[in-house]
This record gives sequence, structure tokens and C-alpha cells, in this order.
Amino acid sequence: MALGAALFSACDRDDQQIKVYRVSKAPLESTPPPLDATMPTNASSPTADAVAPPPSSDKPQIQWDVPAEWSSAPASAMRYASFAAEKNGEKADISVVTFPGDGGSDADNVNRWRQQIGLGPLASVDSIVVPVHAGDLHISTVDMAGASARVLAGWTRHDGRSWFFKLTGPPALVEEQKPKFAAFLQSIRF
Repeated sequence: MALGAALFSACDRDDQQIKVYRVSKAPLESTPPPLDATMPTNASSPTADAVAPPPSSDKPQIQWDVPAEWSSAPASAMRYASFAAEKNGEKADISVVTFPGDGGSDADNVNRWRQQIGLGPLASVDSIVVPVHAGDLHISTVDMAGASARVLAGWTRHDGRSWFFKLTGPPALVEEQKPKFAAFLQSIRF
């Protein structure tokens, strides 16, 4: 009987072994090269009337004027475009993000940005949303400051997509960049 129990438990042990499987992951969407990398060496530098990434069949087309002081940063899987503004060792991040559909409610988005800078949620964001116009395009904007960071954000919905434009950084640097961000928003065209 002891022999039977030992054999039975030995057979059971094979089922209890840890097995490891390797499954390949789908490749991430590659990011486009920076604008400068796609230009021929004999081409002149991009002007302030820069265009968003080169046309492609799966990327929506949008144009804007980039302030001369902003430097381009590589786009990512989540970002359509990225820029940076720097002064005295401080850096502000400027992002352009787009999603199909409505992109969530204004309150959800504003409260998410508030949380990112240490502010609590608001039951209604209507009182802090300020409209801006870029020609016929309507853009909603907010300006929110936390203890150590400030966010300027704008968003619009166009042709079944939501577009979000956000500048985040130290409060003093964001204040300095505010007129440039406003000009950037007002230059947007589809």
C-alpha cells in the first residue's frame, strides 16, 4: 500500500511542474522619424509654418504654426506630435494627441489633468473652460495651476476625431509660454 501511495504521488508531481511558455507580442506601431531626419541634406530648415508629420493614409491631416522657441521632440505611439520649451534649466512639455470619437467628456479630461498637477476634481468644469477660435474651428481651453506645475490645455472635435493640445511645466515657464501656446492653438487648421 505504501508503494502504491508513493507511485501515485510521484505521478502527480509531473502535473505540478511549472511550465513556461513564450508568446511573441505584436510589434508596436513605429514612430515617424523627426521632421529634420526626413529632409534632404540640401533642404532649408523648416519654417515656423511647420506641418505635422508627413501625410499618410492612416494619419489625419492637421497643420499649425510652431513657435520658433519650441523644439520638436519625437512623437510616440500615444502622441501625434511633441514639442518642448526650455529656459534656465526648466522644461515645459507640449503634446498633441488625437483619438477617434469624442475622446471622453470635458469634465473627465479636465479632472484627469487636474489630478496630474495635484488638484482635486470639480463637479462641473463649465466655469473654467474658455473658448478660443482658430478661424471657424472652435477650441475649448483651460488654464490650471497646482503647487509645482501648471497645465494649459485645448481640445476640439473635428471629422470624427478628438484633438488634445497640452502644455505642462513649472508655473513660471508656463506663464511665459502662454501667449505662444495661444498663438499655436489659433494657428491650427485642417
